Amino acid sequence: MSIKITRAQYEFIFSDAEHPAYIGGFGSGKTECMTHRALICALEGGRDSANLIMEPSRSIILDVPWPRIMDRLEERRIHYDTNKQELIIRPTFVYTKASQGTIRRPAPCGSFYFRSYEAWEKVIASQYYSAFLDELDTVSAERAKQIWNKVLGRMRQKPKTYRKSSNIAPRSVSVTTTPEGFKFAYSKWGDANRIEYKDGRHLYHMIRTSSTANPWLDKRYVERLYEQYPANLVKAYIDGYFVNLAQGNVYPEFDRIKNGCNRVAQYDDMLYIGMDFNVTNMTATICVTESRLGVLYIVDEIVKEYDTDSLCRAIKLKYGDDVVKRAVIFPDASGGARKTSAQSTDLQIIANHGFRIVVDATNPHVKDRVNSVNWRICDGEGNRRLFVNVERAPRITECLEQQAYKDGIPDKTSGLDHSPETLGYVTHKLYPFVPHSRQRDSIRVAA
Repeated sequence: MSIKITRAQYEFIFSDAEHPAYIGGFGSGKTECMTHRALICALEGGRDSANLIMEPSRSIILDVPWPRIMDRLEERRIHYDTNKQELIIRPTFVYTKASQGTIRRPAPCGSFYFRSYEAWEKVIASQYYSAFLDELDTVSAERAKQIWNKVLGRMRQKPKTYRKSSNIAPRSVSVTTTPEGFKFAYSKWGDANRIEYKDGRHLYHMIRTSSTANPWLDKRYVERLYEQYPANLVKAYIDGYFVNLAQGNVYPEFDRIKNGCNRVAQYDDMLYIGMDFNVTNMTATICVTESRLGVLYIVDEIVKEYDTDSLCRAIKLKYGDDVVKRAVIFPDASGGARKTSAQSTDLQIIANHGFRIVVDATNPHVKDRVNSVNWRICDGEGNRRLFVNVERAPRITECLEQQAYKDGIPDKTSGLDHSPETLGYVTHKLYPFVPHSRQRDSIRVAA
């Protein structure tokens, strides 16, 4: 039989990954391609196979995948029994044509077991051949992790009726969801370019798509979505991107595509290095500039170094000992008093390595630092003058995308604050965004 599907749906339905994810906006055809893939898995597993479909609630099960699975079976002329109490659809038989007429044969298809995230513990008592978790991001990241681990633990069925007919991995666990911020789906699949391999086969593979990519979707439906949702929700609920849906993003205009680049440090570039001090989690963000254009490029980063001394050594190892001649360090001002070493202050350690230091007596006001970064990311006229080499600086990319406000200030409890602070120390000195009425302390330079 022939079916009408988009390219993204085809990629998901026939993905060879053990864990494919179809991440898309409202109306992008998630349930349609999920039920098509589920039927193919049930046919390959054969009549002995058990196939799990999970939804946020029982009512959603009965409203959405339940009738769609019945549609898929009827399209193949497969008869079935239903048990709404236990939420099971069992294919029974199929009529096939033969020389002696029409013959009734046992259905070549496994059963479908529907479970809700509200009662996810029920999956513990069974074993499954394939599993499909729909709208997984609608539950908390912690609950989603628990569900995921429990389902993986039940993927042990090896039906005797298995017959390979496609490249779909046996005992695969598939996810279809609209992104709900940086939750479980992001932690497993990340951006659309993340593809992991295991023994020559895809392990995690994400297919992202937009509501607008569905040619059978009513255009007025998409227009209403644009009317109803602000820009950040449009990116999630229509375009299928992971965006911060918390109270507010500290860097709301940052976009890894629009603010992305492939710029790397050249041998004659002046390096502007922001530095934050945290024992066992030392962080440095390495930037270069195009002074004529007023553009700042983040070309590299160093994270999770043990202390200030090891961080300075890591910079020299990466760029050579003579890097001290063409580098300026913009550190956390508290380094003049704090010690990540028993012998010297952090600023003294940096100076002992031969680096030039530019630092105020105190750190800039948080709003000034954040504004200086946002001004570079995108100003009021839409000009972008801060770009990140996402491949070489993935951590600060994630932080600029995800850090949210908490109680009116940038959240420091999520671990997303260190890298943006290092960038803020650089932008605040090179491109200060400070009200004229506010007086600043004079610059203190340690040579």
